[in-house]
Amino acid sequence: REWGHGGEDAYFFKASKIDSQRDVVAFGVADGVYMWRWQGIDAGEFSRRLMGLASEVFSGQTEVLSESEEHQFKKDRPEHLLKAAYAGVLEEGVQGSTTACIA
Repeated sequence: REWGHGGEDAYFFKASKIDSQRDVVAFGVADGVYMWRWQGIDAGEFSRRLMGLASEVFSGQTEVLSESEEHQFKKDRPEHLLKAAYAGVLEEGVQGSTTACIA
């Protein structure tokens, strides 16, 4: 299983090829903030979507545009995956917050 969730938490685990040669594995975990429920917001939606988008970006299902030539997106860089996933969550208007780590 490449993804999952429980309560406000979510994770993904995905293998992919980089430049059609190198096998690379990425995984991430997000620990959603329960207190959003007090605001009437699904506290786990943010975590689930963040990890879902990170997985999609890593596998090439979602395209990411680089900010500039100087800052080229590289899917084998965990900070690039997290930044792209976060931008996607904001663009979709998902409310909430989470602690997240991608490696």
